[in-house]
Amino acid sequence: MEFILHIIQFILKNIIVSLIPAFFTVIGGVIPIAILVFIFSIKEKERLLSHAKEIENTLPILEQLLKSMAELVKKTINNGEVTKGAEQFKQLVESQNIVNENKKFIKYAENYNFISAVGHILRASNYMPKSIDEHKEISKNLPNSSSSDT
Repeated sequence: MEFILHIIQFILKNIIVSLIPAFFTVIGGVIPIAILVFIFSIKEKERLLSHAKEIENTLPILEQLLKSMAELVKKTINNGEVTKGAEQFKQLVESQNIVNENKKFIKYAENYNFISAVGHILRASNYMPKSIDEHKEISKNLPNSSSSDT
């Protein structure tokens, strides 16, 4: 019985007592960083949403332009001007890709949150693999991007 008490005392003195200050040291160091990331995420979401709002306002115009381009390409191909039609078709596909990217960006901006900010910061400081870089790619296209990773 005495042996068990010695083991418990040993565990309390050497393991538990040293873990308590370590726990508070880690928590004390993480809280200010978490607060800064939270503030960053709020500011970044505001920036992303303002840019997404601008894109959203121009989206109907872009879609109308896309329909007009599609009709023009169809008329050109029907008239037998294949080379000119092929070039216009290529431009039509590029325009469709731009509209799709804009729609993806709007969804991304609406879903941006604290976790997205943590991922962005970790990628910017190279703590995460480059293969997970959706924010980095999107941020490149924004004016006044806060991403320092190029």
